[in-house]
Amino acid sequence: MRTVPAGLTTHIAGEELTLAQCVKVTRRDAEVFAFSTCNEDLVVDGVTYLAVNSVSATAQNDSIGSGVDNLQFIGLLCAETVTEEDLLSGRFDGAEIEIFLVNWLNIAAGQIVLFAGWIGNVQLEDGQFVAEVRSKSQRLSQHVGQLTSALCRVSKLGDARCKKVLTSFRFSRTVYSVTSNREMTFDADAAVTGYYDCGLVTFTTGLNIGISKEVKLHTLTTGRAVIELQESFPLDVAVGDEATLEAGCDRRLITCYTKFNNVVNYRGEPHVPGTDKMLERGRE
Repeated sequence: MRTVPAGLTTHIAGEELTLAQCVKVTRRDAEVFAFSTCNEDLVVDGVTYLAVNSVSATAQNDSIGSGVDNLQFIGLLCAETVTEEDLLSGRFDGAEIEIFLVNWLNIAAGQIVLFAGWIGNVQLEDGQFVAEVRSKSQRLSQHVGQLTSALCRVSKLGDARCKKVLTSFRFSRTVYSVTSNREMTFDADAAVTGYYDCGLVTFTTGLNIGISKEVKLHTLTTGRAVIELQESFPLDVAVGDEATLEAGCDRRLITCYTKFNNVVNYRGEPHVPGTDKMLERGRE
């Protein structure tokens, strides 16, 4: 149930409406982008909402109970402050979004919150960027808790549960040759084949600066690291671009022991019998 401030209730009941829709996007790096459908910039709670009249939304799908509400915004991120590179590189993925109505002639009258959630997929359709957004009730549909697993359950190598300091497992390398944005060779590397499997490549220069992609396959060839990624970098990779290569972990106990010497923080149960063993019949 939405709460409508008294000032806006009176305004809506009137004959002439001066409502504007405002959209506030907060990226994971804390950078804020704000837009409105008004023909002039609006300042709401100290944030300037740029006039972007091309913003339009599909009908919102409201679910009863804990169902996930969702809608799409067309042209949501079309302001000059947003670059195509940022969109294609995924910098807006997972950003928080809030959508509300205000009376642009009387901002102090309050707000009607229409939607609050996160940005999902951002796609280019018919020359416009279309952003899918999902409400906060999506979190209610996610599983809570953990199950036993032979593999380690840490979210990321080196995180608060893994506790491994990765300084000595990250290496600065330069692109020697490029087969595609998904396959490239880095110069002056001596790591054995497979060392970077499941690891990360993060560019520190070039068009893809700051973007990370997971390594699918690493091969050592004549002193160079040939890297195949799980998915392509969004922008062109060029010879001479510099990147950080991070060792990978396949989450197995033997890898944790021999490669990282971090068994004390291993978050798996490799010795717990599996379902087949538990259902196995004894001798008759």
